Amino acid sequence: MNRPDLARLLADVRAGKIRALYVTKLDRLTRRLTDLLEIVKILERHGCALISASETVDTSTPAGRMMLQLLGVFAEFERARIGERTADVLGDRRRRGKVYTGVTPFGYTRDGDELLPNPAQLAALDEAKAMLDDGASLRQVGSFLVRCVGGRWHPQTVKDVLSSRIARERTASTAS
Repeated sequence: MNRPDLARLLADVRAGKIRALYVTKLDRLTRRLTDLLEIVKILERHGCALISASETVDTSTPAGRMMLQLLGVFAEFERARIGERTADVLGDRRRRGKVYTGVTPFGYTRDGDELLPNPAQLAALDEAKAMLDDGASLRQVGSFLVRCVGGRWHPQTVKDVLSSRIARERTASTAS
């Protein structure tokens, strides 16, 4: 529901500027059942019809409302399944040391779709984490990283790198 274009559309519905909302498929409107029901409630309250090019839904009948809700349930289910599949693929690529994002994580270098450990960066990461644990500020850690590996290190960048999955996993592996 927090999409600017949807907010403008619903404002126009509330203002009576729209009598019918035409969508190609209901799941292109939203993939959350609660959001779909809220949108339908707003449309009904303001006399605006919902028309789908792909699904035959008549919300003026009990059967039509049931069908709308079932379609919403399946859209939400599909959204969750896409998220699961994406997480599974990214997790598998990460475990196999393959590139899994467009950004090469600090501590690694990229060779094609392989992520190779960068010993100098990993050592700097361990030292930076220890400095922070010993009470150094993010600015102090950033100054250390500038001297150690170069580049520009803003406090937020230092915080992001030190709270990354790689930093957490390295801390967990050294603690055990």
